[in-house]
Amino acid sequence: MSNTTAAVNSLPQFSSTLPYEIVKHILETLWILTTIFNISFAIMFIYFFCKPQNPIRSPYFFLIFETTVIRAISCPIRYPNNHQSTMPFKMPNWYPTLHEMYMGLTMQIHGIIILALALNRLTAFMIPLKHQKLWCGRNFTFLLIFILLYPLLPNLPIAHLFYCYWKLDSDGGYCRANFIGTHKYVYLGNLITPLIAFIMNAIAVKYRFSTTHGSILNHKAEIKLLYQSIFSTVTFTIWTLLNLASYELTPIIRNTPEPDEKDFLMQIRSWTSRIMDLSGILYFEGGLILLFKFSCFY
Repeated sequence: MSNTTAAVNSLPQFSSTLPYEIVKHILETLWILTTIFNISFAIMFIYFFCKPQNPIRSPYFFLIFETTVIRAISCPIRYPNNHQSTMPFKMPNWYPTLHEMYMGLTMQIHGIIILALALNRLTAFMIPLKHQKLWCGRNFTFLLIFILLYPLLPNLPIAHLFYCYWKLDSDGGYCRANFIGTHKYVYLGNLITPLIAFIMNAIAVKYRFSTTHGSILNHKAEIKLLYQSIFSTVTFTIWTLLNLASYELTPIIRNTPEPDEKDFLMQIRSWTSRIMDLSGILYFEGGLILLFKFSCFY
């Protein structure tokens, strides 16, 4: 389910309620459906990319394709971590950290893609005559390499926790506490990319009302992609903020001695995680649906 589930799975469970359990099971079903949805869209992307004449062969759609593939393979990685009690074998102590580092890495990839989408829209409206040249060939290849390598840098400081789990801490308690304290800064840093994307989108909107470059048809298509970029930026920011909120609640819960207050905080954290799951669906699958609704393959 959520990226922060692994970070708090060692906490005692709160007194669950029927509405919460209903929402939880609905979201678990949705995760399975969205995985099928993303795999289907990834296959469709590949089909169109392989056609000599295809309506979606553009850097913008390829960046969305990259996000779709990452989202599609996240469920098989996430499921064993979030259902350890029902797995037929015992998961190793380091798996929650492996899972969460993967989620942190991919979340940062999503963040940098959000920035790349906004930059794509900015150049489309600010310098339309040079836009195609900037987003093709070697330039786009370097961008894709940067997108994949960028998330490694902020995660290097917590890479030593794999050794911590393997050698020093059989139950994961000491390593887990250090991991939670360090990894939240990764999510804080991930708020920078949508902030810059907001600025780029705002500038692109300004040019959207003044530019007259290109044909009317292509101009309308570029405007619709701009709307999709703004939608993705807003929903990604909400998703990131909720991730950070769940992280911040974890140490507060651990340090709360009063049982009733602890249970209340656990309910807040758990509902925050469920809302975060919904915002993630809105960002990923909602943005994908909006992309094809707006573009209609141009």
